[in-house]
Amino acid sequence: MFALQLRLWRHHCGQPPSPIPDQLDWTLVEGFLRTCHATAEEPPDLDLAYWRREFERTRTAPVEPPRWIGPIPPVAEAYQPRTVPTAPRTVLSGPAGTGKTQLAAALAQDAELVIWITANSRANIISTYATTSRELSAGNPDDPVEAAHQLPAHLSRSERRWLVVLDDVRDVADLDGLWPPEAPGRTVVTTRLPLPAAQRTGPFTPTESLTYLTDRLATTPPATAATSPTPTGTATPAGQHRLDGAADLATALGHLPLALAQAAAVILDRDLTCRTYLARLRALPEASPGALALDAADAREPAGVARPVLEVAARLDPAGAPAAALTAPALLDLVTTRRGTATTAADLAAGLAALQLTGLCRPDRAGETIHLPEPVHEAVRTAEPDKTGDLTRCAADCLLAIWPAVEGDTAQVDLLRRNTRALLDDGVEALCTDRLHPLVFRAGNSLPQMGLFDAAVGYWSGLRPVVERCLGAEHEDTLTVRNNLAWAYGRAGAPEQALAELRDLLPVRTRVLGPDAVNTLATRHGIAVWLDATGDTGQAVHQLRALIADYERVLGRAARDTVNTRITLAGHLGATESPAVAVAHLTALLDEFRRVPGVSGHELLDAEYNLALWQAEAGALDDAIGRADHLAREYGRVLDPDHVDTLWARHLAAMLRAQAGHRRAAVEVLRSLADDVRRIEETGRADVIVVRDAIDGWAAAEEEREDQAAR
Repeated sequence: MFALQLRLWRHHCGQPPSPIPDQLDWTLVEGFLRTCHATAEEPPDLDLAYWRREFERTRTAPVEPPRWIGPIPPVAEAYQPRTVPTAPRTVLSGPAGTGKTQLAAALAQDAELVIWITANSRANIISTYATTSRELSAGNPDDPVEAAHQLPAHLSRSERRWLVVLDDVRDVADLDGLWPPEAPGRTVVTTRLPLPAAQRTGPFTPTESLTYLTDRLATTPPATAATSPTPTGTATPAGQHRLDGAADLATALGHLPLALAQAAAVILDRDLTCRTYLARLRALPEASPGALALDAADAREPAGVARPVLEVAARLDPAGAPAAALTAPALLDLVTTRRGTATTAADLAAGLAALQLTGLCRPDRAGETIHLPEPVHEAVRTAEPDKTGDLTRCAADCLLAIWPAVEGDTAQVDLLRRNTRALLDDGVEALCTDRLHPLVFRAGNSLPQMGLFDAAVGYWSGLRPVVERCLGAEHEDTLTVRNNLAWAYGRAGAPEQALAELRDLLPVRTRVLGPDAVNTLATRHGIAVWLDATGDTGQAVHQLRALIADYERVLGRAARDTVNTRITLAGHLGATESPAVAVAHLTALLDEFRRVPGVSGHELLDAEYNLALWQAEAGALDDAIGRADHLAREYGRVLDPDHVDTLWARHLAAMLRAQAGHRRAAVEVLRSLADDVRRIEETGRADVIVVRDAIDGWAAAEEEREDQAAR
């Protein structure tokens, strides 16, 4: 890190780049600084005291690896340092392809905590802030907006030198109330907006362009020998010949860093000269370095793979597409059809590597996401409009294929939802031709599972008019969107609105689908659920009894939906009649449920969880405790030991022990649970913090009880 600071100082003094040894003593550092200062045409102030403090700090500070959060790009090969203001807030403004993101990536090398945020919308900023806040244990999981607003406060108290990069800001208003503090770290914004206070980031100077091409081309040997003899017998870099015509090429490319990088990648790949490359570029109908780069990538073995991979990637979020999606079966099928020969996942990976080699995309440091430069994304996305529908549907199939069955990784699901949103924003019509693509339902249904109830309302309410326009107001999938919106209202704390929406939906589904259609019956089930939530349990029980009779007539007594509804009724009977009645009904129903085809282990466990609750209400605490312990084991086996439902089952086991008077045993269970919740929370999981809050709430109540007993 200190060596990087010295390199930046040398550049600031107008000196050419030179290697800096990693092992330094103060005498060497001081001499280096004084030499740069003395030879600079316009020397900046030399504060030796500052440099001595930095030198000693890096020597004495404990070695702690920097923490990087977000899709932080690696610094490009032959990176050319440019002066960046050292203010607490720096805005880098300029057209796409001028290297703004790379300047920010270089600054990340010297920070102890780096938070990289793709800031192209306020929703994305809030979502990433909230996820980051939770990962740093600074946010409230029940409200993403509140969690997002807690991140700046957390940073203001941080003891680490942090850097927040807000990359690709499209509207400054998106940052209202969300600016990071000015200390003890710094914030860098990259944007194409011509903001008055911004540092303008333009193309390279001619000198910088030539330095870049020299560093990239002349010092990179081919795969065979590193040097070649000159007529005089001395060794010269094997790539020196590639620089023929370098100045003309840089001028033709407008000295744009991205264009130069793409050109250099092709020159290296084909071992061309700059002059030969420029001739090929000028021979194109539209002189585009990206087009030559794509031709080179697609020609690499296995030939014909890179182009369709890039075309599908361009449908996704350019700021981060899941790398796993670009080797999914749907893309295999598309590429196989295009090439006319069998294609493997390894071929797709090779095609992706070719795109990276030619500068058309880059992975993040972990290799989990793929990023497309904005000019590349826009050019590929708009190149062949007749392919848009097929490519969008292929991209949707790829995302759906990698969507996890158990949504435990919050960051992964956020990434998948962002990419689904990119598809919806850019090609929603392609996803609702004759039916609404299943990915759209999967993305929306994931929101309440993450506790994002308000976001679910926004998702379904925004989708409804689009689907009505594309499919029609009474299409089956349009009615499903309306159903999901109603449930979203209820889960967001508006049961009356949920009830009203479902009551409006029922006659439409009855007329369009028929009174005995499964979705019509499911609407009646929802009405009963939200009747109970609004306090009318008696009417809910009455409607559930009638619904069960219809389910048994239409589907049979042992059908999954029938038994599910009977389980719902049994729970309501515990409130209207007695807990013992609920226990009797649920015990019998569980045996039936286990024999129902298609019932998942998760559904069975949820029903058994309800039985444990009613056993406790009925006073059968020993039975309830035994069942809760069994549930904790089974949830861990069926789902995952760290799944939130597993954690809630362990919490239930502790609470039942406390209720039975076994407080010491309850504390032991909760202590172990709290350790696991803390560990999971540190990974950024949002859904587990409510479990932590429940543990903390019980501990506070227990402490108060003990204080009162001691008085």
